[in-house]
Amino acid sequence: MERLTNEEAEQYDRQIRLWGLEAQKRLRSSQVLVIGLRGLSAEVCKNIVLAGVKSLTILDHCRVTSEDMANRFLVSKEGDYRALQAKVRLQTLNQNVAVEADTENVKDKGDDFFKRFDVICLTDCPTSLMVRLNELCRANGIKFFCGDVWGFYGYFFVDLQEHEYAIEVPKVAEDVVMVEGPSTKKVRVENGGQEMQTIRKQCSFCSLNNALSTSWSTKTEKYFKRHPATFFTIQVLQAFRDRFGADPCQQFEEEHANRLLTLRVDIAEKYGVGLGLIDDQFTSYCFSELSPVCAIVGGVMAQEIIKAISARDVPFSNCFLYDGVLGSGIVEHLGLAGLGPGWEKKNRWTMALQEGTQFSIPGMRTMRAVWKDFGVVVYDTKNKSRDDKKGYSGAIVEVQWESSKWNSTTRKLVNQSYVHFVRLQEAAAGPNGAQADVLVKCSRHFRAILHECVLELKKIATAADCDAEVDCESYVYQCELFSMMELIWHLCEILYLEVLPFGCLIQQLLEWVRWHSTSYEQLQHDVISAPCPEEHQHFWHLVYKLVLQGSINEARDVLGLHSFAHHSPKVFESMDELLTKMPMMRSSVTASKAELLRSWQEWRGECCRRRDRGDFMLVPELQLLCQVLCGEEEALLDKSIVESCDEWYELMVGQLLFTSPLVLSTDYDVVATAEKCLGVCEAGGAVRDKILLSALQGDVMNLITLCSASISNWWFVAHLTTIFHQGGILVASQLEYGFKLSEFLVLEYASSIMSHPSLWPIALGYLGYCPTQGRHYQSLYVERIPLTSERKAIKVLRVCNQYQLKEEAKTVCRVMAVRAYRSGRLGVALSWSLRSKDAAFAAALAEKYFDSYQSLGEFMDLDLLDHLGSAMLLSNKLAFLGKYREFHRLYGNGEFVAAGQLLVQLLVSNIVPMKFWMTILTDALPLLELESPVFNTEQTYALAHFLRQLSPIASQSLDHTAEQDTGSQDGNNNKVSLLWLALVRNLSRAMLEAPSP
Repeated sequence: MERLTNEEAEQYDRQIRLWGLEAQKRLRSSQVLVIGLRGLSAEVCKNIVLAGVKSLTILDHCRVTSEDMANRFLVSKEGDYRALQAKVRLQTLNQNVAVEADTENVKDKGDDFFKRFDVICLTDCPTSLMVRLNELCRANGIKFFCGDVWGFYGYFFVDLQEHEYAIEVPKVAEDVVMVEGPSTKKVRVENGGQEMQTIRKQCSFCSLNNALSTSWSTKTEKYFKRHPATFFTIQVLQAFRDRFGADPCQQFEEEHANRLLTLRVDIAEKYGVGLGLIDDQFTSYCFSELSPVCAIVGGVMAQEIIKAISARDVPFSNCFLYDGVLGSGIVEHLGLAGLGPGWEKKNRWTMALQEGTQFSIPGMRTMRAVWKDFGVVVYDTKNKSRDDKKGYSGAIVEVQWESSKWNSTTRKLVNQSYVHFVRLQEAAAGPNGAQADVLVKCSRHFRAILHECVLELKKIATAADCDAEVDCESYVYQCELFSMMELIWHLCEILYLEVLPFGCLIQQLLEWVRWHSTSYEQLQHDVISAPCPEEHQHFWHLVYKLVLQGSINEARDVLGLHSFAHHSPKVFESMDELLTKMPMMRSSVTASKAELLRSWQEWRGECCRRRDRGDFMLVPELQLLCQVLCGEEEALLDKSIVESCDEWYELMVGQLLFTSPLVLSTDYDVVATAEKCLGVCEAGGAVRDKILLSALQGDVMNLITLCSASISNWWFVAHLTTIFHQGGILVASQLEYGFKLSEFLVLEYASSIMSHPSLWPIALGYLGYCPTQGRHYQSLYVERIPLTSERKAIKVLRVCNQYQLKEEAKTVCRVMAVRAYRSGRLGVALSWSLRSKDAAFAAALAEKYFDSYQSLGEFMDLDLLDHLGSAMLLSNKLAFLGKYREFHRLYGNGEFVAAGQLLVQLLVSNIVPMKFWMTILTDALPLLELESPVFNTEQTYALAHFLRQLSPIASQSLDHTAEQDTGSQDGNNNKVSLLWLALVRNLSRAMLEAPSP
């Protein structure tokens, strides 16, 4: 790897700060070949030259045409070779990059020419050439890119073979407390700043031929509703080039459009998709190259080339498709590479996410992106309706591996569990705290809600037509996830919450196994309905399973179906008698420990005597069953017994039943038996088994950690930890940074549902029960709730008032007021400003309201002005607006005296802005002309005082007003003159009617 010179280090300083010195050295040592110089490749060349590669070779044999002059910024002279002209322009961008031009035809080049390059990028090439060079690149370890742009459509394909890259992740300190969640979340605390560490990862890519052979016939219509079918449009355009040796031309638009529509049928048949999937309108948008589309696709393509060379960040896997008509791009994973056998079965949910990840285009103002080790997270800060009939909006939500979607079924889990969460918190806040019976009752409610969700998910997953919200496969995945959650919760309830006397733990564990094992029901039906039950291959497996589960009566019924029960009744009657007398099947709540132990020992002694007597030697299966009843370890580990159990914990509970029937949850026998059964069943590798073992071991913290890391939603661990916390089960759960563990997990759960359009009120409710940081989180999240409508804003406002978020409520009102004002709805804006109690904004709106009145001659939203009430005290201008409206109401009702007095009071109170004085005085003009004077002498002089400050003849006295009319044609002066005349007349009438002193 070459060293950078001082000049290069200074030139690439900002890039080195961004992706590091080693990455820049790799760029400086790389040689890139770009084949075909068009608009797309011009953008790529510009960006990688500026990035600072060692050399760039442009292989293009075409000469500059008039079309090139229109949309290729690297060429300037028509008739010369495009590669030669581009070389000159590119070299001026970066003198430290060796730019070479080759004007030979790529078809004339031998394989040795390509082997010296590190990266090869093809544009404007037929499919056969791209496939040939891709195979050559794979054979020689060369990174391969190809792409093109037709009008509004563009794409590029990436093949990096076996690629190793580096990413930066936060370094986990050894002396911190850490709770791991799903793979996209890791919460940690350090005493100092956040320290990052670089880790290396590997990924595999498939060949271009493999990608083009991807089967699409298995995709459902729901998949294509969520993923634009740009791939097929691109294939039609590429097929046109392959067949006719050129791209569609605007000059022959009608002819070429017909050819494209014919090829559209061929491509639809080739990939096994419906013809309607490829919109026939694409022929209007596919001619020539558009510079904006080239800039977008070329910018992203160059970015991927730089990432591939520098071995930094996660690369695109493996095809980028851009649709300029919809304004969106997607990354489609075509083909399968390096995933190993059984990958599709194990990762059916994550595969659906990997196949198409929608994201916005770089350069959009509302786009934000975060690069993670699991892929790219892109989201749009502007909420756009998903019901947009035009197609994808280009705004993509965060993509997480194994993330759990809140569909209509699982939303019930959130809504219903919140009610019981609140009841638990209220009980804990009471004088006696949360008692054991309250905890058990609450736990059973949570478990019942989980079970209801499991049943609904199973029903939907097995239905012929799944809900359109997610695929049936996602319902299957969620059903498995929720079943596991219910299994773990039930066990924790038995071990940690139930207060059980001697002998009752084993009964609860048996009930736990029976509740979560439903396979025996179908097996029992198949055996019983068989013509000859004992000849059924699983007859004895069913008997053993029922006995191990403590279902003794059902086991006796099945044994009674055996033909030997009639031909050799003594053998089966003896076994039936032993099963009937089994003491654990009787109530043991009122019996003492000694009595229970004695009855069990007597029954086991009887079983041993009959075994030793050889009562069951004629039937080996009954002999084995008798040995199980005697608690023989060898018999309990017999292959037939083990195979009868679907899960290792079924075998564990069965062994405890016949070896330690009075076991307690704290006894070592429980853990020892569990570990032994895990080994016998060759289990323990699954996360579920580790969680169950941690629960049996009493390791609560490890249990919570494993659940956080493996269960792809925070609901389970948040609610389980809350119950543990209220029950005093969690010890030393105070984290170093101040949160209690239960509060921290509730915060995470609330954060995970906060972005849902209908679950955010519940999220705020959960935050209300987090005393340390809940209010802070509420404040942050409320400000980020998209106020898509006034109805939602009112709902947000109501929630703010519920949780005493006064400042946030004011912010909501201000936002809605400004939004209404900008849309010209002054009444709505004024209403929201009154809610926010923003005096300055309310005053400004009141002034705008009066301006509107002056221009229109009437008030809008009279109901609002008539009911301002105490809100008028918010500002003087608002009080003026309200009182002025009252003046109009009095005047309209004929109450002229009261209206006149109010008008004078408004002026005298100095709350009327000076620019509105003339309007007020003009409103007084009709009252001044009434025969019966409305204004007395004092009020008339007050009106004259304000008119004098506005009148151009302010220096003249009131006595000479009538004689000083200048006769000006100016409207304002005429109005002033009329007012002076009316004032003089009103003053004379007022003086005549005034009583004598």
